[in-house]
Amino acid sequence: MESADSYILSKIRWQIFGGLSYPTPNCSEQRRMRAIFALFRSTAKDFYVHFPDLPWCVRLERGPIGGALHNHFVFAGLPDEAVCSTTCATMMERWKQRFGGTESKIELFDPSQCGLDYLSKGLGFEPLVGWGGLNRAELDLRYSDAVWNPNNHFRTSVDN
Repeated sequence: MESADSYILSKIRWQIFGGLSYPTPNCSEQRRMRAIFALFRSTAKDFYVHFPDLPWCVRLERGPIGGALHNHFVFAGLPDEAVCSTTCATMMERWKQRFGGTESKIELFDPSQCGLDYLSKGLGFEPLVGWGGLNRAELDLRYSDAVWNPNNHFRTSVDN
């Protein structure tokens, strides 16, 4: 059965998917979210987009080797001409140089790669196995307010 998170994620035409790593394996949530928001805001500013209008979703995950915390995200709301590999490369460079991140992966969102399934794994009704000590609260997704706005032009019809 599909979870509510999986359903709402499927209703946005996502543009960018990424995984963000940090220099310290267990840096604070405040530091992680501050850096993510700075990355999103700077990207929005590059293309003259009002940050609160951008749909995004972020999820915390613990890595399989060493248990280091990292985040995965999906992002939308940029003008069509901004959705290119150059934007992804700029975001990766900023992540490392300006916002203190480490080697990460940011790429154009490809629905055939099951990025939404990856982002929402363990959120449905399947039992959680092998999560290395993560509790249920750490598996929750964080959404921007724009995800819930029915007037957002990046949303697909609820009938689809």
